[in-house]
Amino acid sequence: MQGSFVSSQEVTIRAAQSIDFNAAKLPNGYLIATLLSKDGLVLASRYFMAHAQEIKQSIELIDLKSHYGLRENVLFGIENKGHLKNISLTVTKPCLLSDDSPFVNTLIKNIPFSTLLDCTTDSISINDLLVCFAPPSADYSITQANTYAPEFNGLIVSGKITSKENYQALPNQVLSIGFVGKHPAMSVTKSDSLGNFTFEANQFGEKELVIQPLNNEKTAANYTIELNSNFSNNYAGYKTYPLSLSAEQVNEINTAIINMQINAVYSSASKPSVRQQESDFYGKPEVVRPIGKYITLVDMEEIIKEIIPFTITHKRKDNYEIEIMEATNLYPREGKSMVLVDGIPIQDINLVIEMQPNKIERIDLINLDYYMDGYYLGRLLSIITTAGNLSALKFDNAIFRQAHHGYQPMYDFKSPDYSSSLPQKPTIPDFRNVLYWNANVSTNTSNHISFFTSDEEGDFVIKVEGVNEDGQIERNLFPLKVKK
Repeated sequence: MQGSFVSSQEVTIRAAQSIDFNAAKLPNGYLIATLLSKDGLVLASRYFMAHAQEIKQSIELIDLKSHYGLRENVLFGIENKGHLKNISLTVTKPCLLSDDSPFVNTLIKNIPFSTLLDCTTDSISINDLLVCFAPPSADYSITQANTYAPEFNGLIVSGKITSKENYQALPNQVLSIGFVGKHPAMSVTKSDSLGNFTFEANQFGEKELVIQPLNNEKTAANYTIELNSNFSNNYAGYKTYPLSLSAEQVNEINTAIINMQINAVYSSASKPSVRQQESDFYGKPEVVRPIGKYITLVDMEEIIKEIIPFTITHKRKDNYEIEIMEATNLYPREGKSMVLVDGIPIQDINLVIEMQPNKIERIDLINLDYYMDGYYLGRLLSIITTAGNLSALKFDNAIFRQAHHGYQPMYDFKSPDYSSSLPQKPTIPDFRNVLYWNANVSTNTSNHISFFTSDEEGDFVIKVEGVNEDGQIERNLFPLKVKK
């Protein structure tokens, strides 16, 4: 169904009968009262507000002027009357806002509460106006929802591994997941009795992932991996309404599109910086060899022999093996070795030996026994290519590879500075549609919001969002006018 029940009671309908609810126990915002038959048939339904006159602006802006000039500094304070948490603030064009209602979970065609309030009179209340809006159709049948594990430490990547030969699940398989790139990121897990597995991935942006069993067999992939969807396939039955735009709205949207195109030409001057930290999963290696600093060698076998310490290659029949030794030790221990290329474990060492030396950027060596989540990986030889995308290796296409969308990069929003203290004001055209954005606004009394307007005159809107004590996302809107 759409929304959730907040209160219900069984009634017997009689002529001219009224049904009373305790308004104090109902939440703020737009609500739907629905009358159902014993068979679950919807007999009547309408919108209403239990606390229509009590809803007030949770945020107040201090020292905000009625209008500003072009490239003028906008400076104002914030008073958090509603004790909202996780406050964000955006200054943009009104035509770019899709939902301006005071509560984000409203279903009333995105009508702002302030608009309804302006239409009320002494004889017409907000609840009288809400009669005009037909509630969406609702399905009150109870269905079992899909359950998803909480993502405490990262995005969950889950799936199932089966055999290509008989399509049966492969239980108790030790699997690795690696993300292709110049900073090796790998984790290990084990499939259960039904072949199901789960990884936790902490990656930014779009990257290619590779999932494969961790064994020493140099055979073609004889398994199939199918990933589960990260999102539920049970879509909400929200009713969509026809798009209706006035001529004024169309002109505003067209202007915003032109402004975006102009700014794209000068994007190098105003492109926001991206904050993203990446590190290798094995930490600081014992040995790092930047290959480009050495004399060009003939092949990878020679590079390993001449440049990489504690590492030797063997050739048995037609197959190469790489063995990594510990540092000088009176009692050297035997141990297996793992070779990675751009963060991906490679079991066929012949493919590594066939790589072109001029495509290698650096080689990291961990000549100590390495364990991950209780699984023994051995001693590591990590080869990072110049491209960082596995293109330097004839990779087995039968192995599972797929694009993975991780966290969105963290942006630092930067606004141009047109203060008079600068020796010369910038002459680059500025037609920004978004004048300011801050996802984590501090509402301390000493804190002030400061930004500069652009070369675009007209109406803008300051949108402030936050989470109230009831867990609802509240939105307050304030007009901002820019003119010459």
